[in-house]
Amino acid sequence: MFTDRLELSLTLTIQGTAFTIPSGNVKSFDLDLASHGFSGAVEFVVANAKTHGGAEADALLASFLAPDLVTVSLGVSVVHDDPEASSSLAPVTVVGLGQRKTLTEQATRVMKDRPVLYRRYRIEFADPAAVLWKQHFPCALYTEKSVQDVIEANKGDAISLTYDSTTLGVTRPLVFLHLDPTYGSSFYDLVLWYLDANAGVWAYDYPNGAYKISDAKDASGTASSLFGDDAGLVTIVLPEVPRASAAVLSSYTASPQNKPVSQAQAASGIRRDYLMRSAIAQDVDDRVTLETKRLFVRSSELEIAFRRFPTITIHPGVLIQLEASALWSSEASSLAATWRVRRYRIEGRAEDQGADADHDAPNAGYRLAVTARLEQQDDPYVELPAFTAPTYPGYVEGKVVSEQGEAPDVTYQFYTDEATSLDSYKVTVPLWDNQTITAPFAPTMGSGNLYLPAYRDARVLLAIGLTRASIAQLLDWRADAKLAMDVQGEQIFFGKSATNSTAISHAYDGENPVLKVARIHDKDTATLQIKEGSLIITVKEDS
Repeated sequence: MFTDRLELSLTLTIQGTAFTIPSGNVKSFDLDLASHGFSGAVEFVVANAKTHGGAEADALLASFLAPDLVTVSLGVSVVHDDPEASSSLAPVTVVGLGQRKTLTEQATRVMKDRPVLYRRYRIEFADPAAVLWKQHFPCALYTEKSVQDVIEANKGDAISLTYDSTTLGVTRPLVFLHLDPTYGSSFYDLVLWYLDANAGVWAYDYPNGAYKISDAKDASGTASSLFGDDAGLVTIVLPEVPRASAAVLSSYTASPQNKPVSQAQAASGIRRDYLMRSAIAQDVDDRVTLETKRLFVRSSELEIAFRRFPTITIHPGVLIQLEASALWSSEASSLAATWRVRRYRIEGRAEDQGADADHDAPNAGYRLAVTARLEQQDDPYVELPAFTAPTYPGYVEGKVVSEQGEAPDVTYQFYTDEATSLDSYKVTVPLWDNQTITAPFAPTMGSGNLYLPAYRDARVLLAIGLTRASIAQLLDWRADAKLAMDVQGEQIFFGKSATNSTAISHAYDGENPVLKVARIHDKDTATLQIKEGSLIITVKEDS
């Protein structure tokens, strides 16, 4: 730790009203800036002496106690720049949203009625997506939209987000958000889970206060030279080396595949198998490409504990060069690489914690702990906060679509995809504006020996994943197929309607089984009935 004088710019905005706190009134602050976003806390004192002969009244109290959203803007600047710095440093500034708040009222015991002359406020805050998206749990269906479209539809007004991705904007037949809070996965978790699974990058742009989703980390920029005298302890960190190779396994019986993904540091016999099932060969190739991208050996990193406030502007994303000409040892093994800041932490405690110390002063002295984690510029590793993977599939009711014949005829239809030649049902989902999705045309209702497709308006239970769905089961009996309970019968009913059908039934007449086959076409009726002691064949035309 070290001491330095800092000028802090702190503003709390509540319901459009800005409350500016003088730098000297800030008694402590913590900032943890990561490549994916930030968190922090600040503690400050507000005087309340106007009703007791003083000049100041606490205008913040009522707004702070209210449940309204708080925007916290905190900037940190060193007052006395090091003479080695070529220019004044830009402040480290973040604008986040408030989370947990506390308030301590300091009553004065030496005065009558023990008035509260000072209040000590504390507020914790974080980047907007971490605050708001962690409370966002939508269950929603989107059709003919991209994942990017879905993120845009849910991001909210407080979040600025740009994209540089070749896959995120691809239109999908469906995108389903299954984020029931019962399962504990929020919209924030889903976005991080999706990017992690697809080797994407989630980054916070500190100068612009915005987020960016991209396919690869931004390696652009000009490196700044960090003075060796800024650093105290420098630790080289060597991340654990992956010792497993990988393999993508597709169980599709017409073309089962086992495609290895190798890497030089893998130990013999140690692997990570990714099991999938797809009739589309390109799906398997795409998964191999993805797992190849995800399997890499991380580069070494640096952990720097500073001995004074850095003489260059530092925040995640900044490139740094360590050079012998800038007072680094020429024998240091870290000089050859260009480094990127991945994490930057500042903890400050006012040297004098008294409520009236440095009151309303433009700056104050602080005991500081400042550390940074640096990664190599070309290291593809993406640090993400911990997340809870969403739960899929979600089960939703739907109604089968058939455009064969005229309603209300009970017909079935499958649709053949021109690109894949795969057959699918179309199913409407009444819960979400009768949007239509597709599900595989497969014998999910019984044996493959029975060709019994789901029919028009059949009520089905859909198992919906993030981007695909299937029919899990039928949910009701066809009206014409159901028999009365007292005959204890079973029936297979075929056809378009009660007057254009064939039915095979087995029922009981008392204790005697009766088998009946009946064909009906308008007035023409043909039946075969087998019961105790008789076989009856009837062909007739009803009047």
